[in-house]
Amino acid sequence: MKKLILATLLFPHWASAHCPIELTVSGTTYCTDAKWLNADKKIQGNLQETTEPTPYLIPMGEIPQKWLYTKVSFPLWVKGDSTHQPQSPANFRIFPYMTMTDGHHHPASYQFAWDSVTQSYVLSALALQNMSGCWSLYWTTESMDHLASSQKILDIIEYANLDDTENTAMASYCTNSSSGSQTDTPMEHEHHH
Repeated sequence: MKKLILATLLFPHWASAHCPIELTVSGTTYCTDAKWLNADKKIQGNLQETTEPTPYLIPMGEIPQKWLYTKVSFPLWVKGDSTHQPQSPANFRIFPYMTMTDGHHHPASYQFAWDSVTQSYVLSALALQNMSGCWSLYWTTESMDHLASSQKILDIIEYANLDDTENTAMASYCTNSSSGSQTDTPMEHEHHH
């Protein structure tokens, strides 16, 4: 009985403190979390959902007809809001970026949109190809994807189609590369609001 009372007293504090990823946009601090969705596959030029989990790392040399595209949802709420009321700050966007071991860092194509059904942002059509580097996700409110005007949300260090050893190696590389230098390369991107 004492444990139940203690849990009841602590739960509101835990709910308001729950903030997996914290970011400050235009002076307001928000919380978010990456919710990985099932992969999409291009069928006759259109993306259609599969039952394969993501994030999915596309093997080098795999033909585009077999590619599985990663999709992830980001609910956004004001830090301290235990109800997690959905928020959508003006011009907020999330984009992918590859930090490579050879220094040829680059962005990737993607789609980014607000999903009115789930009341969250969805980053989709991500062709995360296996390269010598680390895929990361950044957020910005600028019109172009520049690292100088963005902040990292997360490194993608665990892929659904890799085994534990491969994921451990990926996590180790990403941890070590996050202190390396990066080129600020803009990219044209396709996103829908």
